[in-house]
Amino acid sequence: MESKSTSNPAAAATTAQKSSSWIPEPISRFYSKFPLVVLPQETTEASRTQKVGKPVLWVSPPHPSDTSKWASSDPACLRVQLLFLLRGVDVGFREWVNRDAAPDGTLPALQLPTGELLSASEIRQWLDREHPLPEDVKELNGMPTQDAHTTALAYSHLVLQKLYPAYMAATAEESTSIHLPWPLNTFTFGSIEDLSPANSNNSAKSSSSSSTTTKGGIHLPPIIFNLFPDQLLYGFNAGTRGAHAYEVKKAIKDGVEGVAALGEFARTHVDEVRGSGWFLGAVRPSPLDALIASHVHLMLQLDPSSHLRRAAEKETELVEYVQRVMRSAEEKLRGE
Repeated sequence: MESKSTSNPAAAATTAQKSSSWIPEPISRFYSKFPLVVLPQETTEASRTQKVGKPVLWVSPPHPSDTSKWASSDPACLRVQLLFLLRGVDVGFREWVNRDAAPDGTLPALQLPTGELLSASEIRQWLDREHPLPEDVKELNGMPTQDAHTTALAYSHLVLQKLYPAYMAATAEESTSIHLPWPLNTFTFGSIEDLSPANSNNSAKSSSSSSTTTKGGIHLPPIIFNLFPDQLLYGFNAGTRGAHAYEVKKAIKDGVEGVAALGEFARTHVDEVRGSGWFLGAVRPSPLDALIASHVHLMLQLDPSSHLRRAAEKETELVEYVQRVMRSAEEKLRGE
């Protein structure tokens, strides 16, 4: 009997690939029908290592509603952007979408004119070495007196321990659920932020969309949710969704309290008329200004129904101060 030759080139290539591949045949057949497609990165490794004319900060993309299109939506990135700009450093900004691929798995990253790429933990040391603060305030990190320096440290802790976790909780994409034992079913909602009465329409939409993925899931009205003590929410499903709901609610509550404290701080320690307009009487923008403005500015970009945004908007002196910091940074960015 005459043997049949393979006339299909693709089939021949597949046969040759199978014979030389270490992948088990069942898995190979699966990928022949559902091939694994690897999309190219938006920013290639070559573009991050090539020489640039000036330092470049790689940051997370900006918030869609932010009029300052250069400002990252990540407080840690925006803080470093402000540190560079307020210190008068000529720097460029580029977006790095895949945070996990950044040095040490975090952003920002600094690309030097030599092509060297510094991780987030190395940036401040480079900045203080290459562009140090003036000698008269260098030891006190930009503060005019030791007392002001001590106060600045206290409010730095306030921002990092209350405002930062609150902002991250408010912008978390993961949905939150309260799992109750049958037959009470599962109450689901999109976010703690969605529970405010001003956002009831959005809550309804979130509930309708979540009901398609959670069997028996129904919307928990805000008035009912607010009756649950925080510890009871935690106990419904400790360690998973219930724990997440409790932690998010607590983080946002702490953030609102932190914003109120900063508002009082701004009324007491920022004097635009008789002083410089910077915190604690500093004669020029300090790292404390970059830290506070980076967090409050991003809270003002949240949805209008957000508890954090509403809390920040109530503090008019704080908002005016943050706007002044951002204007100063933009002027430096434009070379003014």
